[in-house]
Amino acid sequence: AGDGWFTLWTGVDAPGTYFFRGEWERLDHAFVAVSRPDAIAHAAMRVVTDERLLTSSGTPRRYDSRTGYGYSDHLPIVVDLEFGNR
Repeated sequence: AGDGWFTLWTGVDAPGTYFFRGEWERLDHAFVAVSRPDAIAHAAMRVVTDERLLTSSGTPRRYDSRTGYGYSDHLPIVVDLEFGNR
C-alpha cells in the first residue's frame, strides 16, 4: 500500500479467507486511507471462523448449487474502526 494507506491484515493470525488447492490465500482485504495520522485511533480486522461456515477440516463450506447447502468459498471479514480527532 502507498502513502496514507495500510492493510488491516497486519496482526491478523488467521491464515487467510480462501482455501484453494490445499493452500490458504488472503484474497479478501480491507484497506484504510488516512489523511492525518490521528484520523483513526484504532483499526482492526478479523476473519469470521464460525463453525457453521467451516467444513470438518476447517476450510470454508462452499455453497453447492445442486444441493442448496453451504455458504461461500470465502470466509467473511469484519473490520472495526475507531475514529480519532476530527
